[in-house]
Amino acid sequence: MLVTQVPAFRRFWYPVAFAEDVTAGPIARRVLGEDLVVWSTGPGEVAAARDKCPHRSSKLSIGWTEDGCVVCPYHGWRFGADGRATHIPQLDPGLPIPPKAQLRSVHACVRYGVVWVALEEPVGGIPALPEASDPDYRYVRQFDEVWAAAATRLVDNSFDPAHVAYVHRGTFGNPSSAHIEVPEVSMTDEGLVARIELEVDNHLDVARRANGETTTRTVRTTVSRFVAPFLRVMSITYPNGLHHLLVTGICPVDDGHLRLVQWALRNDTEADVPAADVVAFDRAVTLEDQHLLEHTDPDYELDLTDLVHVKVDRGTIALRKIYRQFVEGTWPALARVSEAPGVDLRRGAASAEVPVVDIAPFFDGTPDDRAAVAVAVVDACATIGFVLITGHGVDQGKLEHFYGTAKEFFQLPLEDKLAVRSPANNLFQGYACPGDGPGYHTSERQSFNVSRFDTPADAIAAGYPDDIGSHLYDALWPTRPAGFRAAWRAYFEEMEDLTDRLLRIFEAGLGLPDGWFADKVDKDPSTLVANYYSNDIDSGHEPSPFRFKAHVDGDVFTILYQDDGPGSLQLHHRGLGWRNVEPVPGTFVVNIGELLARWTNDRLRATPHRVLAPVDPAEQAMPRVSAPFFVKPNLDARIGPIPELLAPGEQPRYPTITSRQWLGGYLADIDAGYDSTEKFAELAKVDPALR
Repeated sequence: MLVTQVPAFRRFWYPVAFAEDVTAGPIARRVLGEDLVVWSTGPGEVAAARDKCPHRSSKLSIGWTEDGCVVCPYHGWRFGADGRATHIPQLDPGLPIPPKAQLRSVHACVRYGVVWVALEEPVGGIPALPEASDPDYRYVRQFDEVWAAAATRLVDNSFDPAHVAYVHRGTFGNPSSAHIEVPEVSMTDEGLVARIELEVDNHLDVARRANGETTTRTVRTTVSRFVAPFLRVMSITYPNGLHHLLVTGICPVDDGHLRLVQWALRNDTEADVPAADVVAFDRAVTLEDQHLLEHTDPDYELDLTDLVHVKVDRGTIALRKIYRQFVEGTWPALARVSEAPGVDLRRGAASAEVPVVDIAPFFDGTPDDRAAVAVAVVDACATIGFVLITGHGVDQGKLEHFYGTAKEFFQLPLEDKLAVRSPANNLFQGYACPGDGPGYHTSERQSFNVSRFDTPADAIAAGYPDDIGSHLYDALWPTRPAGFRAAWRAYFEEMEDLTDRLLRIFEAGLGLPDGWFADKVDKDPSTLVANYYSNDIDSGHEPSPFRFKAHVDGDVFTILYQDDGPGSLQLHHRGLGWRNVEPVPGTFVVNIGELLARWTNDRLRATPHRVLAPVDPAEQAMPRVSAPFFVKPNLDARIGPIPELLAPGEQPRYPTITSRQWLGGYLADIDAGYDSTEKFAELAKVDPALR
């Protein structure tokens, strides 16, 4: 097992420095192969991001800090704690800072005088240390250094008491005492605990001074906590009552290197034992470990049959079983959200790096161009469930007119909007207040919804089934702003045309005949929605980090326009956690819905996604607009795995039902108070990749 190849490790806190070492300016650190810059944003506060300026890719870690911001040494660009640029010296006065002038932030905090970072939404890794706040204990800083060894090897060494007799024969070990009792090992929620008593030698004068012992031999009672995935808290009690708590913080730098950040907590005083003696003894011990471990293979063996074991190896056998759960994504902590004080899940998510595909060559290029576009779109949707498209052919003027009227409508007085409020049983026409709708709608979201026709009678006259009224309601058009209905109808037609183009691409990419989808979406109840996120209406709901909770779309696919306003659209990348879907000018986001996933037997993924509120209170009042177009099939369309797409021996995962049946169940869930976050949590219990 190589540490950089285990996605779950990205979701834990790792110690990277002592906090006092970042007060003078930014520092460079490397975690799981990624280069980071860490800087102080104020007393006891830190920030961290990828060590790369978005302007010309220079290293920020060789820059400096000003007023809590990190300054790029190349052109003087400044970036705040949230990663956003706060000052660009070369920008013309009065012009806004470009939205893409932003660092790829990661999570960062300070605990126990140590800086911790996590590359993804953190779920653990910082230990509880009651002694840290106990006035009878003192803090002894020890080491911050890089070893040429894998993090897993130092953890393994820490729970291998048999190595003491030989590796530490120069400090406190004795080969004549190599036969030891089997340690007591018990599993815990955070990892494991191992307990053992060892008779050890005090070979060094500094050892006797550090431990307060005058004899050459003593008994150490050691209780070691493993705080997964790479931290040990070793509690050593001596007969004289000394309690020495050693915190061995291990940061995985890359596959072949670790950073050791170690400190001690002791129930004595400087007058009893100088800190220099404590550090000197532990320095001698760690040098012995380092010499041995820097000659080990970084590829940690998980298969117990790859090695020979004896009874005393109980702790390191248990470690391998735990690491196996990390690789498989079944370690229980992966389903939790970090409870570390000061940590906000809205900070620091990495970019999802959604593929961007220019679809224009599918329609005006060569056959090879067509094939390349189709493969790129389908591959993206099979891997991540999302794709960004350019060359889409949507009329920019109609998009801007639609967007402008939507934003203007949402900024009208509330009473004007309430005049066209959706009835309680109508989610597909008119205005929805914050909190209206199903359980994944939250307190900051307003929306306006339209369908293809103004009335069910219009739809029936166009050949729709008589029961279309169960899924399409009378339109509710506002009188202001002027031209609202015309702008929305024109943009709706643009979305229908883009839907047809995308369906042709999916047919080609999946190997279906041209026009396979045509008679399944020609009388569809598709819906256009504009979402408006802002906290300018007091809905009476409790504040939430979510503007839209985790959910999957119950349609064929969704075409989304999003502006660059504050707030984050995130998708859940299987096995990697939540990732930001960054706005890219000139693109639409296309994400797969549950019905296309069913048609393809989950070859194309319906990926959970959500919208987070900004952290900064000032940004929470700044509006953000997104406009999804939900592509739905005809009510009579049969939804089930397409036989031609099944591989030999592959079994259908879903029964075949009609779209009418599907939508009926979807609406029933909404009426029953369906909360998608609860559903997502239930799915994560049985599907480790969702954790």
